[in-house]
Amino acid sequence: MARETVTAHTVWPKKARMKPPKEKEIQSAILSYLRLKKCVAVKVGSGAFKIGDRFIKMGAIGVSDIIACCPPHGRYLAIEVKKQGRYPTPEQRVFLESIHKAGGIGIVARSIDDVEKALAGINL
Repeated sequence: MARETVTAHTVWPKKARMKPPKEKEIQSAILSYLRLKKCVAVKVGSGAFKIGDRFIKMGAIGVSDIIACCPPHGRYLAIEVKKQGRYPTPEQRVFLESIHKAGGIGIVARSIDDVEKALAGINL
């Protein structure tokens, strides 16, 4: 078997890099995880779209991406999903803080791990 000669000018193939997951993919994984934990969990749609020359707004500004109610005590959970390098808007922070003040759990999650940590606080 012949050996390949390596020189200072040898071009190595680039390593395949995994792309970071999209927020939509993180949301889907978190929803699946919450359902496995017997939480009632829904994705909250918000945003705007244009019909002709009119903009139609959906949902309230700042509401978290995922809303859940988790056993055993029916604890309210609001999850704002962000991919690495992204941060909640001021309106999203205000919403999460209002959830905390009302006795619920409001978190920013970048992965299932963040949700696991939050649920560990309520012994789920």
